[in-house]
Amino acid sequence: MVSNIAIIGFVFFRMRMPQRATIDEESGKQDVYAFKASDEQWEGIIEAAEAGVLKLPCCGIVPKVRTPRDRVRHFAHPPYTLEQCSSKEADIDRDSIVIAVATKAEELGWEIVTEAKLSHFFCDLACTRPVSGLRIGFEFETGRRPNRELEELDKGLTEQGLSQIHWFFKKGRKGAIPDVFYQHFYKSTDKKRVEAIVVECERILLNIEGIFKSANATRETCLEAGLEFECQTQGGIPSRVTICDPKSGEKYQVTFDTEGCKIHSPTVLCVPKNLEHGEHVARIQKSLVEVIRKNLAAGHAIWWRGHPKLLEDSFKELRDSIEADEKAKQEVIASRNSASSTNSSQSTTSDNVHPSRPSAVAHQTVRQSDSLKTDYISMRLQGARCLLKDHFGEQFEEALLYNPLPELGSLTAYDIVSTDSQGLETLEIRFGYRDTKTKQPIRTLPSYTL
Repeated sequence: MVSNIAIIGFVFFRMRMPQRATIDEESGKQDVYAFKASDEQWEGIIEAAEAGVLKLPCCGIVPKVRTPRDRVRHFAHPPYTLEQCSSKEADIDRDSIVIAVATKAEELGWEIVTEAKLSHFFCDLACTRPVSGLRIGFEFETGRRPNRELEELDKGLTEQGLSQIHWFFKKGRKGAIPDVFYQHFYKSTDKKRVEAIVVECERILLNIEGIFKSANATRETCLEAGLEFECQTQGGIPSRVTICDPKSGEKYQVTFDTEGCKIHSPTVLCVPKNLEHGEHVARIQKSLVEVIRKNLAAGHAIWWRGHPKLLEDSFKELRDSIEADEKAKQEVIASRNSASSTNSSQSTTSDNVHPSRPSAVAHQTVRQSDSLKTDYISMRLQGARCLLKDHFGEQFEEALLYNPLPELGSLTAYDIVSTDSQGLETLEIRFGYRDTKTKQPIRTLPSYTL
């Protein structure tokens, strides 16, 4: 009695509920799906089976057409023919999952084939994207096939043209998990396990659609802008778009993954000599973000190295600072020239004023002019001026602020304090008033405070 029950259980486990069959006639072949057929179509399928032209794709045998009351319609192998079929063993649970996922994939616009036969390999569900022809597969392992067999199947399906094969395994599966790339897990005890698997498969398909949408939008933008670009794919899915800037020859990269995309822009220092180039890089990066964001799939995100808004604002602030400082410089020069003209009209020169320097009246005029400037660059310039006065003493003149000095290499004090927020500290280090490592004061000045 026990052995008979065991045999019955084993046969039940081996039961298959195939959903796809083929009507093979002289005029051609046509695939039919049990779960999609209407009542009228189902009658026609029954007639095709009675006429001997309905075949199972797995083994070519004429199937039994089943219409059970408590389960979905399906096809079945006739008695004593299952051993002749090379298709994999399965159970009722697997077939329910295949039907549910296939229905959802078709709703999303994918072409589906259940129990797809590729050479001598079978795939539970093969989905094809109509526009690009991309094909991916889904395998739902509810049985206990050995890992080696599953790994060979995964390799074989890949060799037969499937870009991705997503495997679903029971959590707590006995033995090690097979060495396959795309792995997903579900709880076999979960009453809503079929719904959970369908949701995960839907996410996979939507992610792929999102990548294609973002990549196509990026390519179209490049074409409209006349930019050269190169698109790279991985497994038939866009992975990266490399854009070449014809103006500078630099490259921008947009990489795509299942979570969204990343934008890699050339690194550019925010210094005066890079002003125009930096503004150009910021504009391109900003336009890429805007284009991709418009076509971003729900739940996806954009990431970047260096926020485009910060890059744009940094160079805008630099341009404003340079323009303001240039204006202040012109005013200083004009004030000095005015003071020099006043001094030359006087008949005598004071003994305690060096002839090559502007008079004390000129210095006072310059200080008054500088004090009207409240921006931080002008404040640093005033500090640099005071430092140079204390350092050079009687030899100081305004030109020292704008001329290259040996202590500063090829730079001027004006260059350093106008482009670096720590410019004053840099000057103090260069002139030996602060330690180069600790930046602590090591010398004092008569009136300048470190």
